[in-house]
Amino acid sequence: MKKLKVLIVDDLEVNRYSLEMILAPLKINIVHVDSGESALSQVLNHDFAVILMDVEMPGLNGYQTVQLIHSNKRFKNIPIVMITAGDRDNILINKAYESGAVDYVTKPIEAVVIINKVRQFVELDRLHRVAKQAKIEAEESKSQLHALLNSAGEGVLGIDITGFITFANPKACQILEIENRALITRNLQEFLVYEIDNDLLVANQESSAVSKRYDQFDITDHVLDGLTSSERWRTQNGTIFYVEYTSEMAFDKDGKKIGGVVIFKNVTERK
Repeated sequence: MKKLKVLIVDDLEVNRYSLEMILAPLKINIVHVDSGESALSQVLNHDFAVILMDVEMPGLNGYQTVQLIHSNKRFKNIPIVMITAGDRDNILINKAYESGAVDYVTKPIEAVVIINKVRQFVELDRLHRVAKQAKIEAEESKSQLHALLNSAGEGVLGIDITGFITFANPKACQILEIENRALITRNLQEFLVYEIDNDLLVANQESSAVSKRYDQFDITDHVLDGLTSSERWRTQNGTIFYVEYTSEMAFDKDGKKIGGVVIFKNVTERK
């Protein structure tokens, strides 16, 4: 990550360079200007982790400059530390906060104080940028994953631990002959066909005998065992077809099963 930037605003050159020397150990890029007007120009062209703003300056003073910066929605979250008179006048301090400053230091400036304050704001800005970049990358990955799943030539189903479908790509809906909104929240077992004692068993048949054996079926043992298998499934319209699938369990951070993913295709023609 590039070095973060700090803006120093003070009409006296000696004050600006003194602050720059004090902050040198932080390894940051420092920009300094001599007026409120110049500060506004710099804010438009740079992203600053924090701004150190002197109060008394010709033209726009510190209070006015802070108010103008924060009046723009784009810049309202830039932290600004006011540099106030050394007498710690409560009226001036309150005025600094009222103008939009988040903190203040008094003259003469103590090196340890200003270094610690700036370090905290720089670290907060760094963390914010890292989180923002991570969010962007996560959204890009999610978008790419959705594009991949939606264009896949095989059906893809996400299911929870009890076998209820939580995700289906377009190919899965096509193979199972059902719309996505109707497929979501259906149980995968409703589309499976079993052979028990040489009798064909469709999972959603209504007889009590079938229901009893249906209840004994364990979705995690039969489907999500991480193996490739071949058997018969049925579409929403009752058409039975041969299917090949692979499946993978999903686990939470504690190693507990939370569901899985099934990738399948219709291989009836090949059979």
